[in-house]
Amino acid sequence: MGTIGVITDFGSQDHYVGIMKAVMLDVDPKANIIDIVHEIEPGNLRQAAFVLYKSYSFFPKKTVFLAVVDPEVGSGRLPVAIKTRNYYFVGPDNGVLSMAVYADEIVEARALTNSRYFLKNVSRTFHGRDIFAPVSAYLAKGGAINRLGPRIGPLQKILFPQAKLSKKTIEAEVLYIDRFGNLVTNLEKRRFLDCMDKKKFVARINKKKFSLLADYYAEHTAGTPFFIEGGFSLLEVSLKNASARDYFKAHVGTKIHIRCV
Repeated sequence: MGTIGVITDFGSQDHYVGIMKAVMLDVDPKANIIDIVHEIEPGNLRQAAFVLYKSYSFFPKKTVFLAVVDPEVGSGRLPVAIKTRNYYFVGPDNGVLSMAVYADEIVEARALTNSRYFLKNVSRTFHGRDIFAPVSAYLAKGGAINRLGPRIGPLQKILFPQAKLSKKTIEAEVLYIDRFGNLVTNLEKRRFLDCMDKKKFVARINKKKFSLLADYYAEHTAGTPFFIEGGFSLLEVSLKNASARDYFKAHVGTKIHIRCV
C-alpha cells in the first residue's frame, strides 16, 4: 500500500481536493492518502515549499508527495516527477518542490510528457486532477518513473533568506505564520544562543520590543511576547493565548532585529 502526502492551496470549501483523491484512488484503490495541508495561501509558493520541506522527512520511505500550488498552470512551466534518495515528489517545476528534493538529494527528475499516465482531455486549469493526481497514484502503486518522460536538468528553486548574525546583533525574518499566529523565523535556537552567548537581549518587530525566551507556552503570562523553539526546530515569536501576528502586525518577510544588552 503506497502513501501519498498532499499539499495544495485549494482549501476545503470547493470540490477540487475530493476529485483529486477520487482520481488517485481510481488508479490505486489501496493508496493511503494523507492530507498535509490544503489551506496554503492561494499561489504562495514559499509557504508551500516551506511546509513540504519541514514535513516530508516524517513520512515513510517511498511516500509520494503531491504539491499543487500552481499559479502558472497551463503555461510553459513543466510538470515534473522527482525521485530522491527516499521519496518521490510530483508537481509543477516552479520551486514548490525544490527545498525538499534538494534536501533529500535528487536521484532523477523527469518531465511529465507521457500522456498515457494522465486523464483524457487534460484541461489547462486543473493539472492537479488531470496530470499530477494520476501520476502520483501510479508511482505510489510502484510504477517506474522513467516511463513518465525524459530526464530534465536543474529545477526551479525557491531560496529562503538566511538570518544575519554578528557578535552583538541578529537580523532574522518571518518565514511562515501558522493558524495560531505564531511567527516562525529563519533563526535556529542554537545559533541564537551561540550569538547571544548567554547575554540578555532585546528583540524588536515593527517598533514593539520583547526580551523573553521560553521553553514552553505556559511559562509566561498571557499577552507577553517571547521566543520559543517550535516544532520546525526554528525560533518562533509567540504569545500565550494570543496571536503574535496580530500583536506585531507582522507578515511573511517581516524583519526581526535582535541585539545584546
